[in-house]
This record gives sequence, structure tokens and C-alpha cells, in this order.
Amino acid sequence: LSGGLYGALGARLRPGALFVLRRADFSRRLRAADAVVSGEGKLDQQSLDGKAVGTIAELCAAAGRPLHLIAGVNALDPARAERAGIGSVRTASSLAAITAMARAIGAAGARAAAT
Repeated sequence: LSGGLYGALGARLRPGALFVLRRADFSRRLRAADAVVSGEGKLDQQSLDGKAVGTIAELCAAAGRPLHLIAGVNALDPARAERAGIGSVRTASSLAAITAMARAIGAAGARAAAT
């Protein structure tokens, strides 16, 4: 669709992840953060090539902030994750693990909001 709009109407093509992160004021939020937690259904090489997780990893690395990921499946080579500046990857591979992670994230968010 984007290629057709570009060709037929002269539309501008922009990376979607960066567009959304700018709209969410991610840079300001990143400066105020000690670390960032993000997620990906399947973490693999494609995750780092233009998808939101890859863009977030680049921004975190540039800001000197650790990035911790929660993934349904982790298929990314550990050395590649390290080079991308990903501090840790946790895999939520079962309903119990997903539920526990959701509770932990909720509790962390509540603590952060209270400070």
C-alpha cells in the first residue's frame, strides 16, 4: 500500500516505529528512565531491522539506558542481542509465566507512578 501511495501520489515514506515513538514523546521519557522494558512476539533478526524493538534498542543504546525485553519466543543470537545493546531477554513461554510477568510489570508501573 505504501509503495502504491508513494508512486501514485508522491506520498512520503517514513519509518513507522520512529514516527510512533516521536508521537509518544519517547525521547523525553527515555531521558527520565533508568531502564526500558519492551516486548516482541518473536524476537529475531527482523526485530532489529526497522521494527519498533530495533528502533527502541538503538535509542536506548544512544542514551546509555539498558533495554530489557519480554518475548514470546527468543530466536535472536545472544551475541547479536548484546551488540544491539539488549541487556536481557525473558521469554514468556507459558500462561503462568505470562501472567507472572504481567503482574510484575503492573507492580513495577505502580511503584514508578508512586514516586
